Amino acid sequence: MIDSIDEMKEFLLKLKNSHKLGMQLFKINTSVRTGISYYMHEISLKPEGKIAESLHDIVTYYANEKGVLSKKYVRIQEYDGANIGNLIYCLSTDNPLIKDQYAKFEEGISITDVESKIKSKKYDGYVILGKTADENEDFRLISIHNPISTYECKHRFMESDGAFKELKGDVLQIRTYVDAIIYKGYFYMMSLNPEKLFDLERSYRTVCSSCIDEIKKMDLLTDTDMFSHTAMEGHNPHKFISFNRHNLELLSKDADIRKRIANVFEIPVTKEGKIDTKDPQNSDKLIRILCNKGMLEPFEQKPMEVEGARNWQ
Repeated sequence: MIDSIDEMKEFLLKLKNSHKLGMQLFKINTSVRTGISYYMHEISLKPEGKIAESLHDIVTYYANEKGVLSKKYVRIQEYDGANIGNLIYCLSTDNPLIKDQYAKFEEGISITDVESKIKSKKYDGYVILGKTADENEDFRLISIHNPISTYECKHRFMESDGAFKELKGDVLQIRTYVDAIIYKGYFYMMSLNPEKLFDLERSYRTVCSSCIDEIKKMDLLTDTDMFSHTAMEGHNPHKFISFNRHNLELLSKDADIRKRIANVFEIPVTKEGKIDTKDPQNSDKLIRILCNKGMLEPFEQKPMEVEGARNWQ
């Protein structure tokens, strides 16, 4: 795993000497019945060497002395469902959130369409792939946007065989930045666009539903239906990526801890010791507590919501 910004910079710099480079356009297809699948179409760029040139430009954008890695990002962190712009989030490709989708993405790459002409101008992105020179390891640099657009300018012409022809046609735009990197079994999110690549919204809801079932079994809540409804609303399913089972066990087994936490975060508790979740605001507070999004302000000991939490270093 690439653990730091410096290690990410070292990795990108060595891509300048990579080999077996290729580029594939991809479409993302989702279905309630069959889930997600990927259609890939291999493309070539002329003159030869343009894929390598584009890769070099990406490396320069991120890894040179004043590159984006140094200016924008502060660390690499395991994905916890938060949305903090100066972090690079990562997930193992074996993580249940993306395991099946990643396998299908790699399958799409392996059976890419290499023969037919490009029939559509609507794609969801492209991937630059190759192998590192030192370890011969596969890597993928993924950009999630439709790279094909139609260009037409009635008043501009290009010389061709002694005449000037009107500029028009389909244009492929390759960016100097990427949305995600896959390398050595890890998926690195350079932006939050990769949520679309692996249909993470569906994964969030699956994880959320599983956590709700665990919470219900503890028999802690006065209104499990209201809690379930609140948990599945809006951005809340994302929060359950950082669901803290240890805290749930403490709330369940220790009545004194339950009363203390409820008092601090202003959540009513019944005489029977259950957490009152009839009010959706109380359910929302409990979700934040269980998902490491509710903390105490250190000076005045006031409850506050945070994007994410990790151990003090």
